[in-house]
Amino acid sequence: AFDALLEDDEARGKIIGAALANYARNYHYDRLKAMEDSWSYLFSHDVNKFMALAYDFAHPWMTEEQRDVTRAEIARMVYVREPYGWRQPRWKRAYNHVGDHMFIVWANYAIEGEEGYQPELTRKTIEVTRDYANLGLHPSGFGAESIVYTYFGFDSTARTMLAFARRGVNMFADTNYRFYKNYLLFNACQHNPTQVDSHGDGGRDPIRLNPMVKYMYPDDPQVDYLHRQATAEIDKAESKWGYFGYQWMFGIVTALDPDPEGPETLEQLNLPLSVFCPDRGELIVRTGWSSNDVKFDLECREDISIIGHQHSSRGGFYLQALGRDWVVDRGYHQAESHRHSLVHIDGKGQSGWPGGPGKVLAHSDGHHLATIVCDVRYAYDWSLAYGHWLQKPGYSDGWEQVYLPYRDRFPPEMTSELELKERRGDGTFGWFPDRIWRRPYNPVERALRTAILAKGSTPYVLLFDDIKAAPQGEEEEEHLYEWMMQVADDLEVKSVNGRSLVLGAKDSADETGAPRMLVRLLDVKRPVPWPSLKSDVETDRAMSLRLERYVAGRAGYEGSALNARVVIPAISKDPRFKVLLYPFREGDPMPITKVEDGVLTVSIGAQEDLYTLGQVENGQTVFHLTRNGHALAEMPPEARPLFAAEEDA
Repeated sequence: AFDALLEDDEARGKIIGAALANYARNYHYDRLKAMEDSWSYLFSHDVNKFMALAYDFAHPWMTEEQRDVTRAEIARMVYVREPYGWRQPRWKRAYNHVGDHMFIVWANYAIEGEEGYQPELTRKTIEVTRDYANLGLHPSGFGAESIVYTYFGFDSTARTMLAFARRGVNMFADTNYRFYKNYLLFNACQHNPTQVDSHGDGGRDPIRLNPMVKYMYPDDPQVDYLHRQATAEIDKAESKWGYFGYQWMFGIVTALDPDPEGPETLEQLNLPLSVFCPDRGELIVRTGWSSNDVKFDLECREDISIIGHQHSSRGGFYLQALGRDWVVDRGYHQAESHRHSLVHIDGKGQSGWPGGPGKVLAHSDGHHLATIVCDVRYAYDWSLAYGHWLQKPGYSDGWEQVYLPYRDRFPPEMTSELELKERRGDGTFGWFPDRIWRRPYNPVERALRTAILAKGSTPYVLLFDDIKAAPQGEEEEEHLYEWMMQVADDLEVKSVNGRSLVLGAKDSADETGAPRMLVRLLDVKRPVPWPSLKSDVETDRAMSLRLERYVAGRAGYEGSALNARVVIPAISKDPRFKVLLYPFREGDPMPITKVEDGVLTVSIGAQEDLYTLGQVENGQTVFHLTRNGHALAEMPPEARPLFAAEEDA
């Protein structure tokens, strides 16, 4: 039908119109059967959008009888219907299924002005679509979910927005969708600009910018760059999603070529080298936009009250440099804490899905230094569950109901006492229709992570982990702490020296210029003498800085191969890990480091950085930095608590 419309082929259009009417005549849409499948009916799966689109396209060549029978079938699908998300509070309209099911209005618009059209369905869909465009995307343009799920949600939503814009409701101009480009630009893979990285159930995916974005913002050079990268992927087999998604015809309708004089590289866009999204608690900072530059990314999600597809990774970090990946995200359904770059205590890390929120205490970015400090205590302290899970086998007692507002932000219209009670009663998480419960999981006295990207001619990363298990009695106990870092699976140990590992690709020869990364344990508080351990195996586990292979995959999913991670163990009451990551090439100067009298020294070539260290009341490590004798930066000593009202809960 679409092809006949494009070619203005009347003969073919009449054949298609007759076939479509016959299809509708024998379709027998059963409303009651659709309602029996509550998920299908709730999600609008029963609405045949393809019949509606075909009717829209073939309409000029159909007879009145053919139109009547087809229209009647479509009208039955939309009669007294509501868009998915309508019965949810607005702050819940933030995840991909809400956006995907806005296609219900395509069926309604197919019979617009004809018998059976539902104006109230259109009005409600406009409201839900606007909410999804403002909640599924934060004001920064970053998504509430990973990029791949944002793709999925906006496949339908962007097309629905185009239909609204043609009728005078232009959400491309006044919603967070106009900043969506930022999510793709700043998450671009440093060494493969046709790919983007995101976390949670995301991973690495091709740039799949909906062609309507170029159509709606034709003169934006940043959009043009993304459009150029996306169209370059169309014919590549690895582009699993395709450029136009499952509705390629919409791509043709809005197709525009990239500007032949437009930007071809990220460097040409003159973008800032750092971005911070306060809602995701994510800092992405670069030393430049070339493939050899450093990209460091740390994420401490604060917005978990409005997302799904998240992982147990508050404070997780990622590193690219010298044209490759070093510290990685395991991606789809690798949700558990041990599959992320975190600290574990006696084998336990952060609680499983849905993980608790973190809190960014401070962040800064300057010419010489970028820093982020996050408090992830809640993610260790509490295991969370939806109420209906507690009826499943394996869930024991000890759960309590919990109210977790997201930064105390709620839409201004939700102010009445009744609505407040409904919010508390229904929970503030995700899309499940019941309350959130919690019980203690891995109690800690503190869990603070400070990450520093030191810039300059020899950039490096510092990580300070101030984590300490909560005391179980009057005496503090020693625990096995394991600092874990997920690394690319093709890496191996090229050399080891005491507290240092040098990593490089397995197929990389030891020749000048080969990319490497130094991992060095700078300091950790260990007891002296060592406690007696049960076996030589346990002694080795507790004392060795190592690269280990493990199976991260979850049964039934693709990630079942051996994965690689660096593990730095310590048996301690309060370890206070300090770790250096230094990407370099064979032949580059190596760091000379020491920690003495409260001063951390990092000297690389002619550059000498002195970090005068201290601690504040909450246990956070703070510092004052001088480089070659010049004061450069100081991390503010003040830090706000995670959830003040629940500090003693």
